[in-house]
Amino acid sequence: MSLKTKLLVVLLAVALIPATASATVTRVEGLGGWPGTAYIVKDASNPVQFPSTLAYYSHLLYAEFAKSLTGTKLDRVGAWYGFGEGKCVFGFDIFDRGKPDYMGMPDINGDGTLPYRLNVRWAKPFNDFILGAALSLFHESYLEEKYDQDPGPSEDFVDSKWEHKSTVIGLKVGATALDNLLDVALNFEFPSWTSTDVDGTTLSENDGSSHIDFAARYWYHYGEKTTLIPHFEVVMHNEGYANDAKSGMSVKGTEVRLGVGHNWKPVEAVLVVWEIGAVFGSYKYGFQENNTYLGMINPPPATPWPDWYTSDKTVSVTNLPYWRVGWEGRVYKWIKVRAGAEKTWVNSKWEIYREEPAFGSTVTNMYFGGDLNFGPVTIQYLLDHDFVRRGPNFISGECGPLFHRFSLFYKVPK
Repeated sequence: MSLKTKLLVVLLAVALIPATASATVTRVEGLGGWPGTAYIVKDASNPVQFPSTLAYYSHLLYAEFAKSLTGTKLDRVGAWYGFGEGKCVFGFDIFDRGKPDYMGMPDINGDGTLPYRLNVRWAKPFNDFILGAALSLFHESYLEEKYDQDPGPSEDFVDSKWEHKSTVIGLKVGATALDNLLDVALNFEFPSWTSTDVDGTTLSENDGSSHIDFAARYWYHYGEKTTLIPHFEVVMHNEGYANDAKSGMSVKGTEVRLGVGHNWKPVEAVLVVWEIGAVFGSYKYGFQENNTYLGMINPPPATPWPDWYTSDKTVSVTNLPYWRVGWEGRVYKWIKVRAGAEKTWVNSKWEIYREEPAFGSTVTNMYFGGDLNFGPVTIQYLLDHDFVRRGPNFISGECGPLFHRFSLFYKVPK
């Protein structure tokens, strides 16, 4: 992997906002993209961003199929328990995926992710507000020990231990107040890892890695059928590692997102959403001399960074503006259709390259799906775009998925 490719991978990992894992996001993505649309619509996926909103979705069971590197598969299953009117709601979720590793963590499974072990949610209404929290745990480890079976003058056999262990604990807390018009959330991630070779030499250790983000939104009902939703988020994400040779690397990223969403319900069975906003991101790279490939069980030969890279460099990325539009409407009692699109103007400057290039591009994403309702059961889907061109296999002879996402909700009668 080239140096530029490694830096791009790191930037992408930093740009992904770590958060407790999501419930089904099929509807929200279909209205204009995930996670942005989640800040401007009320949906069962909202507890991901704002834990206190779990109080609105008690007695809910769900499952979701999502696209992966190996195709569409069952990705998550969960149950959210309610203990009575005005009492707490407890959510328990199981996921078949992991989160991107922090830079420098040993990549034990070789897939660049750290597997989930636990994800639980809690929310409880009080007199004038609602409190909520979500706890997540990620962990994996590898241990190989060798012992001296014949102590003596020979040094052919010595005690040694090869150990790699990674853990990330995530905690998100939140509140809903002001007659349920204000939602706020504060998220932390606490990473730690150990990576030593058979001689006990530290291959990689945490050097200042952390994650904090704060988000808020406010529902301003300025008409009987219209609502404005101003919202913002601040993210501070640091990744850094070092080793016994005093080599290492760090990335300190700060992102600020400002947006204003708009909801319009011309009739009861139709919702139209729109949003405009901006994202400002700055990522500062720090390099230490004699840096090598760290955090790997079988590292390649040491390759120092070029001299030019050993001083701090900055990458700035601005989405100015981004906007989205989405709509959904009920056709019959049992069927609803949905479509959405998002467009972003992206500008970036890469000081980490000697030529310091600046890029400007436009990213467009589009979505089409809907709901099928059968009493307490709701099926949500996002159609795979290529299926419209390809059609069924018995007609076109081509293979491919029918759905990009497919979710099932069961609302338990109270």
